[in-house]
Amino acid sequence: MIYTNRVKGCFIIKQLANKIYDFVVDDAVEEIGNSKHGLHCLIVYPNLETFRVFYSKYIERQINKENEIILFCPFYETVGTARRNLSMKQIHTDELQYERDVSLIIFDSLDQYFGKMSVREFIGRLVEFSVEDKKKYGVSILSDMGCFFFKMRHRQLMDYEFSLPVQFDMPLKGLCVYNELDFDNRLSDEQKLDMVNHHGLSIRLQSV
Repeated sequence: MIYTNRVKGCFIIKQLANKIYDFVVDDAVEEIGNSKHGLHCLIVYPNLETFRVFYSKYIERQINKENEIILFCPFYETVGTARRNLSMKQIHTDELQYERDVSLIIFDSLDQYFGKMSVREFIGRLVEFSVEDKKKYGVSILSDMGCFFFKMRHRQLMDYEFSLPVQFDMPLKGLCVYNELDFDNRLSDEQKLDMVNHHGLSIRLQSV
């Protein structure tokens, strides 16, 4: 039995290694940015600095090149810190341009997933608003899922992820983002493999 479990564990680890692609930040931004709408993507980042570089480049690209609305939900930094970081990267926020014209919306991940409004209902409204009211090509949602681990809601996290389709049938890219410490250490190997299999693309960012 111990031998069987060990073989099964090695198989799962090998499957994970084959299904999560290692990307440098710039390549990840282009790979996801060039993907068709409908993408449900899992991203694992090694540290906050790498994630900051990624989200700054991705948000700028999708707003200016793809004419999208971005919903960004950070967790391991405050909304104010995220705004300052984006401003330092020459991405105009709040008092300047992007948030004022509703190209960029920033919510705390904890409020987004544990607030009063249904997340799926909000996403549907946002996509409709993006296309019909703002004449955008679609929406990218970039959410750090660390709030579920903070709340110790591991089962709820899995239920939420599996309530979403492998591919969306709307002009939407859903990027589910995980800190490497959360993803590697707080999910079982079976949960990680199930999670990867339920996303159309899974990426591990290389540290900058």
